[in-house]
Amino acid sequence: MTRLADRLLEGCQPFRPSLVDPEEWESITRAQISKDRGKPLSGDEFRRLLPSIRSHLQKTELVATTKFDPKDLSGAPIFAADGVGLYASSLPSGTVFSDVIASMAPPFGKFFIEFQGVSNNEKWGWG
Repeated sequence: MTRLADRLLEGCQPFRPSLVDPEEWESITRAQISKDRGKPLSGDEFRRLLPSIRSHLQKTELVATTKFDPKDLSGAPIFAADGVGLYASSLPSGTVFSDVIASMAPPFGKFFIEFQGVSNNEKWGWG
């Protein structure tokens, strides 16, 4: 898998929940259908209604409003800090990650630090 910074520099579409996890997206869709109908759905009902509800949810889901400009990384050092991410993920629950990272941050005016293969609320590539 390419690094997140590489994908950002190539340009990427705005974030939307349906891009992240197909299983979670299906769960959201099923919950919305059940809520709208006032009762849980059978598998057959769900499969029948899924295309129209999914189309509606995709039109109305929250989408990032700020578009990343690759020029923001121009001249910025990019660090793959997977080891630091592993260390931070081993810290006790409740540790404020930004407090720990602040003491490890490199002394640059701007930089991009990426963690891959380290969970951050089920995200495996983040920066």
